[in-house]
Amino acid sequence: MMITQTVEIIWNNRNKQHYLSKNYIFTKIGDTFSVSVFDLPNNSTINVKAKCDYCGDETPPEFTYGDYYRQALSSPVKTYACNKPKCNFKKRFDMASYRQQRGELNEKNPFYFHFEENVMKLLKSYLNENGNLHQMKNKTKGNRILNIFQRHQEFDIIEMAIRLGYEEQDLRNNPLLGLSRKEMNSEHRQNEQFEEVKAAILEFMEEHKRFPTYEEACMLKGMNTAKLDKLGGIHAVRQRMGINDSTYLIDDRGWPNKSSYEWMVAQFLIHNNVPYKREQRPFINNGHRSDFTFYTEEGLTIHLELWGYDETSGGIVAEEYVEKKARKMELYKEHEKEIQLVSLKRSMFERATYDQIQSELKRILGPILKMKLKELEQEVMIPPTMLSNEQLLEEFLKYSIDGKTTPLFWDLTNNLRVAILKRFKSYEVFLKQNNFQPNKESTNVPIEYLFEACEACINEDGSLLNLKSYLERNKNRFKGFISKARNNGGFFNVKLSFFSNCVEKGITIFEDDQMFLIGVAQKKITNITRQNEEQRLFAIDILEKLGVDYQTIHFRHFNLRFTDEEVREIRNCKKKGVTYAELTKKFNASSSTIKEVLHGPTYSHIV
Repeated sequence: MMITQTVEIIWNNRNKQHYLSKNYIFTKIGDTFSVSVFDLPNNSTINVKAKCDYCGDETPPEFTYGDYYRQALSSPVKTYACNKPKCNFKKRFDMASYRQQRGELNEKNPFYFHFEENVMKLLKSYLNENGNLHQMKNKTKGNRILNIFQRHQEFDIIEMAIRLGYEEQDLRNNPLLGLSRKEMNSEHRQNEQFEEVKAAILEFMEEHKRFPTYEEACMLKGMNTAKLDKLGGIHAVRQRMGINDSTYLIDDRGWPNKSSYEWMVAQFLIHNNVPYKREQRPFINNGHRSDFTFYTEEGLTIHLELWGYDETSGGIVAEEYVEKKARKMELYKEHEKEIQLVSLKRSMFERATYDQIQSELKRILGPILKMKLKELEQEVMIPPTMLSNEQLLEEFLKYSIDGKTTPLFWDLTNNLRVAILKRFKSYEVFLKQNNFQPNKESTNVPIEYLFEACEACINEDGSLLNLKSYLERNKNRFKGFISKARNNGGFFNVKLSFFSNCVEKGITIFEDDQMFLIGVAQKKITNITRQNEEQRLFAIDILEKLGVDYQTIHFRHFNLRFTDEEVREIRNCKKKGVTYAELTKKFNASSSTIKEVLHGPTYSHIV
């Protein structure tokens, strides 16, 4: 929602024609006049104030009308969503609702089955093909329909089937649906069933020290698939029980695994004495990490990936995961001569007992077990979150030179840092309670840690052009890094130091970042007041090491109004005799901008 209603504009030759077309009365060049914010050009850089239509948060000071137009007015639903995931989700749902009303939504859209008519259509299709709902779980399409109803519990399969003309008596006599009687749907009965399931699972965990798989849970006393599915499946039960994965998924080497599947693979490798490393980077110029890595004595590197979601999984998270997986698989294919990939699918862990999974792992990982692998230092670690305060202090003292000197916060391991912050809220509080004297350098972020943030920014955004905004978007992950960047000489210095480090390590510097360096070297960066001669020479040194001739390359501004294709189209139109007035209307630009495209230096590098 737009808060700003009017803005003050100064008449000039560039905006005169635009505002005359909006019926504003021209006085003279240099005069100030009030303009409705919605009469501004679509790409206007005038700062405005708006608020999120979903949470009510106001926009940051640097927010422009052009930003509002792109994010709100140019979309069919005309709403603005801030960067919060929940707000983005709601806007995407509104977009899906708009497409649903127009009949444009298809099953590939993750919101497709949020709409009752689409679920009804799929169920009707199934009934037309099969005639009844018996043995649905034994049929691919039937099982898919049941999964949809499980995910979208706002829909009732009985009610929907009756509306489609299906006999209610047949539904009552269909135990495979787990919905044979109305009382089975009552909240009281569901709570009773949950308590029964919970008791059985807690008994299993007491004996085995881990959470059961789906198949194991179904075989527990008083349990069956219908009862478990009625409660939403094994994952929903675990969530409702409040089982913390960080407690139950720590393997025998002390590693806190992210899922039960990872935990099972780790346990298999540990108890088969297979040397491995965790979270290693398969690709030098990329931040992707694999789950397990093995090194043979012959020099072969093997990466094991445990894939979670696939193309058949539904939901926003699954959709994003599949896209990331596809990019990762492309990289593995490009490097197949250097590294070997072993893939494990999530499906092999579902609806199987622990023994069955271990047997399948032995079959798939058998070749690795037979290889001569390099012996690696396999230190058993105890996660700091499981230590008492006394044990945590004992672990902390290992990083002090003499037991009295305060170690630097960033010299501690990541797990230890996280445990201290969670338990004591800040490093300073921890030091004070344990009679250590805080010092000014104890929490300074070393430049190497800022490099990790730079790598993450490049992996996600493609360049370091917007490093500051990236850190702002990910402030929970890189808490305090903006102020730490300033303490290290500002973002200019951090970027230059990172690029210098890339050159030394042979890491690729991509085109946009090279153009940034060229702009610094040629003194053409917009915020020129923030750079000094020393930084310019630093940039020149990096470019020379890269073999880039910064003096002959035309600096391309990052905020060019037109793409290369549009520039060529404008020039071709002019050659054909199209007037400036027609060009300004077609490309929504001022005549001075069009003249810059045709005759100015900004676009002279485009041929």
